[in-house]
Amino acid sequence: NQFVKWEFEPNSVALYPGIGVNISSRLRLGVYYRWKYIYRLDEVIFNELLFKNNNNPFLNKKYDTFNPTQIWMTVSYELKGN
Repeated sequence: NQFVKWEFEPNSVALYPGIGVNISSRLRLGVYYRWKYIYRLDEVIFNELLFKNNNNPFLNKKYDTFNPTQIWMTVSYELKGN
């Protein structure tokens, strides 16, 4: 096993497309919908002790793509104007 100095392995990735609107020159509202969500499964929590069958297909997964609905709303106000 070789030591790797840097490895890209995100815990989770979520994509939130949405729409925003300027209410005034300083006030902005935004609404976003979670379109895609990928989460890395924790091997310590999700192990063979949770299942009656040790050959459960879930144990072979490294990432889970369960995507419950999530809506994200933002309100922004600029404190200092131009």
